[in-house]
Amino acid sequence: MKRLKNDAIWAAVFLLLALARLLPLRAALAVGRALGALGCLASRGERRRALANLTIAFPDAPPPARARLARRAFAHLGETVAAIACLPRAVARTRVDIDEASRRALADALACERGVVFISAHTGNWELLAAHVGRLIVPRPIAIVVRRVYDLRIDARLRRLRHAAGVGTLVERGPGDRRHVVDTLRSKGVVGLLLDQSVALPGEAIPFFGRRAWTPTAPATYAARRGIPVLAGFGTRIGPLHHRIAISRIPPTTGAINDAIEAAIRRAPEQWVWTHRRWDAIAVPSAPATGPIA
Repeated sequence: MKRLKNDAIWAAVFLLLALARLLPLRAALAVGRALGALGCLASRGERRRALANLTIAFPDAPPPARARLARRAFAHLGETVAAIACLPRAVARTRVDIDEASRRALADALACERGVVFISAHTGNWELLAAHVGRLIVPRPIAIVVRRVYDLRIDARLRRLRHAAGVGTLVERGPGDRRHVVDTLRSKGVVGLLLDQSVALPGEAIPFFGRRAWTPTAPATYAARRGIPVLAGFGTRIGPLHHRIAISRIPPTTGAINDAIEAAIRRAPEQWVWTHRRWDAIAVPSAPATGPIA
């Protein structure tokens, strides 16, 4: 049964990728947005989880306002998935604004010559963010640490799309992952981590939107011990082919990481993936941080 379900999901992904390649980019994004809005209506369990999370984050907001925000978030996610399916084309055709303060923060961090730990989240279009930051730091490498997708066919396709956009992929807890992270940093490159999900890694429960959420401690601890600069960078969609990126340097602490991610979500709450199980309890004992991935 699980194999049949995975095959059905892969068939849907394959068809969507083929459709994305055939359609003009704006049309592909519009289709993705429409499918995302439809998903909000069709996916009862995901919608309930999104509304529950929105209640945690915005307890004072009226229920109708939270429901509208959930619908906008689903539509945004659909558009983001469509853009990722067209990633090389989307990178080439999307206008991305980066202010001078953000450029200076990135340049100053790179000037430390120790590499950079770049913290982000599933806001805006995170894949587009990585590709454009990669363009800014050429010829230094950029790689993002991800969890392997359960379906290896989808995982391989995502890797190829990232590679075509100039971004490497480091698999969380994959073979040689820690060595490759260290190699990227030693090459004075950028290692990106999306730390807005609850994951089964050593960490601690610290406040996130006023409620404790499990947060990995290894990235901040590793950066602090080795004097590696930590940047927080987030993308915001302004229009279908117009995004803005904001980058700032933050202290190498888990609290600062959660605060930066929460602030980014509050600036554009309709552009975060509210279906994450962010506040789910994960019993993982704390452990010494021996690398960016414990």
